[in-house]
Amino acid sequence: MKPVKEVLPHREPFLFIDEVVDLTDTTIQATSHVRAEDPHFRGHYPNLPIMPGVLLCETVLQAGAYLMATKLALDASMKGAPVVSRMNKVKFKRMVKPGMCSRCARSWIDP
Repeated sequence: MKPVKEVLPHREPFLFIDEVVDLTDTTIQATSHVRAEDPHFRGHYPNLPIMPGVLLCETVLQAGAYLMATKLALDASMKGAPVVSRMNKVKFKRMVKPGMCSRCARSWIDP
């Protein structure tokens, strides 16, 4: 598997995927190490820092982008790549806090 920065155009502080741990033609599993020094924790509940839900969504979308780029043989410019226009029925199972390692999984579903 290629390193994340060779596939995705995202960079710090908006790159949330640290490592792809499993990749098939139709699925991906990736990890994100949530660090206390990440900039969003300075203002998102400073006394009880939790990862904003919209950034959790972005983390999953980045994993999907990696899968899509790999499947469609796109380079890090992502030229011609489709973009997400909505997410439906998003649910969070628990709060994600600094020091945690979150793992996300995505599947490719043909339209």
